[in-house]
Amino acid sequence: MPDWLVSILQSIEDSTLGQAVRSSEWVFPTLESIHVVAIVLVLGSIARVDLRLLGLASRDRPVTEVSDEMLPWTWIAFAVAVVIGTLLWASKPLTYV
Repeated sequence: MPDWLVSILQSIEDSTLGQAVRSSEWVFPTLESIHVVAIVLVLGSIARVDLRLLGLASRDRPVTEVSDEMLPWTWIAFAVAVVIGTLLWASKPLTYV
């Protein structure tokens, strides 16, 4: 790994945010739980639309209606997963890279 990348990753790990997530007994597990729930929401919202496309669920509703209903949930959950995942990654970037 290039020295400049190691330097950047080390500075992220040494940051106040990285230290706070890493050193607290409850911050990392709480963030991890939120991260997992967000990923489940992403997959669940996609699965709901897929089941409608297959004709296995919500047959009385148009696909576009189900899709329009689920799309905001998908994107919000995805954004939460990305933000929380970044916070988790910041706790040990050298280890994770």
